[in-house]
Amino acid sequence: MQILPVRLSGGGRLEDVLSSICNRWNNLSVGRFSVSYAYEDGYCALQNESDFENILFLFSNCDRINAKVDENKHSSRLIVGSTIDEVGDVDEVVDDELEYVDRMDPAEKYCKHAETRYLTKAWADLIEGVGQEFPLGVKEFRAVLARYAIENGFMYRFVKNDKLRVTAVCVIEGCEWHVHAIVNRTNGVFPIKKCHNEHNCGSTYRTNKHKRVSSRLVADEIAGIVEKKPKTSPIDMLDWFTDKYGLDLCYHSAWLGLVNNIPVMFPSCHHAYCLYHLLFSLKDHFPGQFRKGFRNRLIELFNKCAYASSVSVFKAVEEEFYQFGGDKARSFIVNVPKEHWSNAYFKGQRYGEMSFSAVESFNNWILKAREMPVFYLVDEFRRKIMKQMAARRVKSMKWNSVICPKMDKKLARFIKKGRSWRIIMLKGGLYEVRCLPPKVVSVDERTCSCGYWQSNGFMCRHAAMVIIKACGGEGTLVDHMDPLYLLMRIDVHMKNPYIQL
Repeated sequence: MQILPVRLSGGGRLEDVLSSICNRWNNLSVGRFSVSYAYEDGYCALQNESDFENILFLFSNCDRINAKVDENKHSSRLIVGSTIDEVGDVDEVVDDELEYVDRMDPAEKYCKHAETRYLTKAWADLIEGVGQEFPLGVKEFRAVLARYAIENGFMYRFVKNDKLRVTAVCVIEGCEWHVHAIVNRTNGVFPIKKCHNEHNCGSTYRTNKHKRVSSRLVADEIAGIVEKKPKTSPIDMLDWFTDKYGLDLCYHSAWLGLVNNIPVMFPSCHHAYCLYHLLFSLKDHFPGQFRKGFRNRLIELFNKCAYASSVSVFKAVEEEFYQFGGDKARSFIVNVPKEHWSNAYFKGQRYGEMSFSAVESFNNWILKAREMPVFYLVDEFRRKIMKQMAARRVKSMKWNSVICPKMDKKLARFIKKGRSWRIIMLKGGLYEVRCLPPKVVSVDERTCSCGYWQSNGFMCRHAAMVIIKACGGEGTLVDHMDPLYLLMRIDVHMKNPYIQL
């Protein structure tokens, strides 16, 4: 590598620099080489007098500018420093310029941010043509088609769209692009039967917004992120999609994508609706023209539906609710999924919590501190929680029971009510409780046909009597309880309230 020092001044020109280079290396001539200078982490081309003025401005306080000269082995004659007289006639200039542009892109060579490669780049080739198969069926085909349209920048509409066949065409009238796929009934695979994969409408260009960017697509793309970072917020998703996918999302799509993805990534975390708010919605569903006594009876029946521990009890109360409220009451329950508010259908354990009372209680508890600046607000939280935990610990030291007093009193009522019940042992570790109506209990699986044990996490009266009369006596009740109710567990959390990381 050879070095040529060149002195620059405010009145200098690019032509003088190029002449110095040609004088130093006789085998070079103007138009047969390119000059670039180092800037930050890359190189920028020096092509005209405007670039030369920029370099003088950028490096006005520097002692030295590092530049390099590259010989163009296949260069045209239309390069920096050339004039029309040196090149020839105008037609030849145009031809040479087009040829030069085809061979060399200065932005790609010298600028470090010439192209941003988004994660959607691979979507451009998702639809290959006739014969391409989608093993997961019609849902996979629709998802792939949406991604393909987003990256290639066009909109389509469905001519046919059902479980057996899908036909999509370009929304521009007269465009020949179309795709048709039909299910293979033998194996469920969804192959493409017809496809014209070229547009003649001229409207295919990628933008940062597209109607096919749905919440379902967002949920599929962020699945891995939600699993690694459960505290990801919709705002984080908006920024992440813009940065990595080059797509602008609306807040609703980002939020809905997160919500839809939670049950997929966390199957054991079930979404429960607040009964308190549902009751208010029920009142609004039956406005003022209905009598107060009528609405109160509806609320009473709806509460029974929510607290019903078994499906059979729920259906009986539900039918009574329908008969009393008519079609208007039926339409209300139909629009609220049962698995989110009824104990009979809820898949997780609610531990008796049917509303957001704890959240509202906390909100009222810190009501005065809410207007404070963030720093003082957090410190006020800390002081309040410390005082509360200290008071509760002192109170818990006076407890004499093995479980907390509230649940101990409830268990005593259960035992008192079931003293006269007979217990019959069945096969497979099951026990039948001879009450009205009879119930079946599995102590090992902690289940009862009444459903109370499963939904609340605390044993029902039927289970309590089975354990007392057939599984070791009253002293073994604690062995079959959820540890959350044990005083020992509560005491540990009072002494060590912080999780060790």
